[in-house]
Amino acid sequence: MIAKKQFVYIIPQKRNDLFQKLKMIFPSNTICTEIDKDMRLLEAAMSTDRLIASLDDEIRKIFAKSSKTVQEISNIEWVNPEKDDEKTLEWLKTGAKPEKKRMLVNFT
Repeated sequence: MIAKKQFVYIIPQKRNDLFQKLKMIFPSNTICTEIDKDMRLLEAAMSTDRLIASLDDEIRKIFAKSSKTVQEISNIEWVNPEKDDEKTLEWLKTGAKPEKKRMLVNFT
């Protein structure tokens, strides 16, 4: 993909402001460590197509709970390719069009 120039390098904007908002919601050191580790996912999604594909449902739950308060992340779409009921491959094959059910704010 790199040789065919189909790969785009990005440097996501570091979002310390966002981390501080999330830290206010989850003051626990353990959760803050997890949030800090996975902020890169949010930062990359916010700098590109607002999509995240990850197997980590624990941080997904944390971000989903936060999205009720932190508007910047509420419409980020998250898929777990390992979950058959999310039909990730079918969704990707049909163009990965935005779907409300995949947004963090709607995750339960």
